[in-house]
Amino acid sequence: MKDLLGGLFALATIWRYLVATQAEGAPRRNNYIAATLLCMAALLSKPSAVVLPLIAVSFDVFLFRRPLRRGLPWIGFWLVMAIAAIAINASIQPFGPKQKPWPIWSRPLIAADALNFYLCKVLVPIHLSFDYGRTPLAMLHDPLLHAELYWTWIFPVILALIAWRLLHPVPAVAALVFFLGLLPVLGLIRFAYQYYSTVADRYVYLPMLGVAMAAAWVLARYGNRVVWCTASGILVMLMSLSFLQAGVWKNTDTLYAHALSLNPTNGTHYLFVAEYEEKEAELALRRTTLAIQQGNAEQARAQDEEARRLLRKAVEFRRQEIKYDPADAEGPEQLSRDLKFLGEPDQAAR
Repeated sequence: MKDLLGGLFALATIWRYLVATQAEGAPRRNNYIAATLLCMAALLSKPSAVVLPLIAVSFDVFLFRRPLRRGLPWIGFWLVMAIAAIAINASIQPFGPKQKPWPIWSRPLIAADALNFYLCKVLVPIHLSFDYGRTPLAMLHDPLLHAELYWTWIFPVILALIAWRLLHPVPAVAALVFFLGLLPVLGLIRFAYQYYSTVADRYVYLPMLGVAMAAAWVLARYGNRVVWCTASGILVMLMSLSFLQAGVWKNTDTLYAHALSLNPTNGTHYLFVAEYEEKEAELALRRTTLAIQQGNAEQARAQDEEARRLLRKAVEFRRQEIKYDPADAEGPEQLSRDLKFLGEPDQAAR
């Protein structure tokens, strides 16, 4: 929930700040205080809100044409809070021992790839997942991803040139909001979640404000019957895709089945599913014990069979996990324990 909460407070911060810049007297002061408190709440919810001062300055300079020296005093305290948030986050979110470093020279390419990925998903929002497995090391070494790394910067640059060529403040600010909202999680600076993936859908909550601004500007500037009908059709299509995507989150089985269909070589996915099946098997064994204590032999036998069925599923996922993540030392140990319980000591010894 921290991502949704951070996005809510960040959007509310921008809203109150824009109201404050257009007001006078007491309303100006009160809205600025409200924006500051909301900015603090956003930073406490999600450290990526450190970009809020930069987004506020973007509105001032490009949209309202206020001199930079007039806008800086407004967001001076926000910058102090942002720096403090960066320091605190760096101290409490260390990198795990498995997260090997990658070359500094590759970070701009990784950032360009992430930006290209987000732009493509905004334009064609299909094949969404909670874990894309696009880690920096995968981008550098996986043959399926490595080839993309050196040309993905082209699409973002083309869109940036188009926004600049339009010479209009709204698309320029919209592009800046999208880019600045993603800046902390593009990979220019390492962050902990890159152990799993540089990109994640939840990182686009605040940047989507830029997409909304661009869409609203197009409709306001070029809106006619054809454009509005097209926009309505796109909106219905996006609503349908959202409805279908929500079904993926029905339960753990549907969620990970979907994730594995998109990324079948991700060892972490197999690990999570195996752990889930093992926990379910443990619950079935507890129900078996309870049934025995109650003298219900039929129920005990049914729960024991259920536990074994779940463990057999866990064994298959454990084997896939070991195949795609051989560095995980705990995988073989747990696989051996599962096989011993199932009465296959020879397989466990292997």
